[in-house]
Amino acid sequence: MPTSRTINATVTALVSSYRKEIQAAARDANLSKAEERKLSPWLKSHVQQLRQGNKPVTVDAAVKALKPVIERAARSIAGADGKIDAKDVQKLRVADLRTHAATLFDTTVGPSTSGALERALTTASKNELLSDFGWGFEFDTYSERETPESIVAKLVDVSKDDLGALRDFGAVKSGVTAVRDLTADLKATADEFRDNRETAAEQRQVDEQFGAVSRAAINYFKPETFQKLLSVRHSIEEDGDTNRFILLGQKKDGSWAAMQVTEFPF
Repeated sequence: MPTSRTINATVTALVSSYRKEIQAAARDANLSKAEERKLSPWLKSHVQQLRQGNKPVTVDAAVKALKPVIERAARSIAGADGKIDAKDVQKLRVADLRTHAATLFDTTVGPSTSGALERALTTASKNELLSDFGWGFEFDTYSERETPESIVAKLVDVSKDDLGALRDFGAVKSGVTAVRDLTADLKATADEFRDNRETAAEQRQVDEQFGAVSRAAINYFKPETFQKLLSVRHSIEEDGDTNRFILLGQKKDGSWAAMQVTEFPF
């Protein structure tokens, strides 16, 4: 992943990212009013400007209308050299744009550290909206003597024997797929939570907090830094859709890092 891009390259990558989001919401070439609700508030507001009554908006039309908006934003933050990097991205006023643009740049300098991830998790855990609805966020490290099963048992506060095999506890994935799929699952659950919030301000909070956590997790749990990556996705529908999103990484020295996001609805 590059550390900087030209304005045109940034615009192209962002447009591609938003096309995927719009296409994922639409079942075909058209985006209905119901499907529109799956989009982030910022993206939805632009689509709504194109809609005439209850007529569907095509995916191509939505992307075409969005491109000049993205291009203006990119030009407004570019450096004197005409390029954009991760620091420039922070100048974007729209949180949704910042979230998408931040994934386009490599922000790692030297060995990966957990500082950014811990800050994102701590900030999210202190957010009253999220805590009031039962969301929890945590990060911890473990010695090389631990195993994935013993770590997860500690995270969920049960004995290792009671936990049993990880695959019996939840869906387990490994490698790059573990990080990619877990953050995608987390986004889908967070989007559903966001859509049930009453105000645009609350919806922005959800987008910003979960966007920051996902970006930090992706930047930290990288295969070049860890010899092993595992994700565990646990859900119990009868308990009010209780959810656990767990990422485990074994470092080159054998020690472990673990992130857990939990949703325990009241």
